[in-house]
Amino acid sequence: MKKILNIILLMGLATACESYMDYPDIRGDGKYYLECFPSSGPDSTSLVLYRTHPLNRDARDYALAPVSAHLLVNDTPVAWQSTRKDGNGLLFSAATDLAEGDQVRLVVREAGDDVVIAESCIPSPPRFTYRRVLTSNWNDRYHVLLDSEENAGRNYYGVRLEGLFRYTTRFPDGSVEVRDAPMRDLRYGVNGSNDSLDLSGKVEGRFQSVSVAGQKMIVFEVDGSGDSPYELLVDTPNIEDRIEWLYMDLPSHRRALYRLHLYRMSPAAYRFFVPQENEVLSGAGLVSPLTVQGNLKDAFGMVECVGGASTEWLPALTQEGD
Repeated sequence: MKKILNIILLMGLATACESYMDYPDIRGDGKYYLECFPSSGPDSTSLVLYRTHPLNRDARDYALAPVSAHLLVNDTPVAWQSTRKDGNGLLFSAATDLAEGDQVRLVVREAGDDVVIAESCIPSPPRFTYRRVLTSNWNDRYHVLLDSEENAGRNYYGVRLEGLFRYTTRFPDGSVEVRDAPMRDLRYGVNGSNDSLDLSGKVEGRFQSVSVAGQKMIVFEVDGSGDSPYELLVDTPNIEDRIEWLYMDLPSHRRALYRLHLYRMSPAAYRFFVPQENEVLSGAGLVSPLTVQGNLKDAFGMVECVGGASTEWLPALTQEGD
């Protein structure tokens, strides 16, 4: 009986640790964890960098102080625009304008030595058309229709809705001041082919909400079994689109604008976001997901280019003509 009880206790401890196994900074033996997905088009390229450590060791024993990260596009260095702490790691960001076929290399150096080198090539962007309609809830709905060639075979995609508030103030001399501020924690709905992800984040069907370098993205697969092009529906959040007020007796107003991003990704990148191997073992805390996922030789995580295409910044339909 005592032996059976010990086994049950061990299983309970393994399961209890699972909530901690989601964080890359508390597993491993001092290796690095990287997450970087450069995309085609004018966009920002972000890198998440952690140094892992065993569960029974203090994270301070594995500091990131001597580490540096270097981004190169076609062997030309690209400067990081910002670097900030992200928990126990670092978050790098750079403005990039990548095209299909560009070679991207990421090098992590520790004390002057290259410890991680990752390379990837920008694939072709997804081809799609779209139209917008105003729903009965007074929010915009993007009808995204993938090109018929995208429906050939199994393909993997990510979709992200980006929003900003545009503040405009008019002065007596006729001049105008315009300031933009990004929307935070944007919640939007997605559905297509009888699968959906609602505004509360509840997943149904093939859609999965994931975090990529701190930004929300919804990933999904198209199996190519349909006879007609795949249609994706994206609903903007129910945010009041236009607010007017007087600021120091100056007429001012705020408008809401949105931009939709669609990404083509490899099967490996999709599996990284939606792991399928060893799900039972991982759920029991017996296998760390980072030991079975990713494409890096000497580190955990993934560095993989994706093909991206975006709409223009568009005001909400209720605002057009204002």
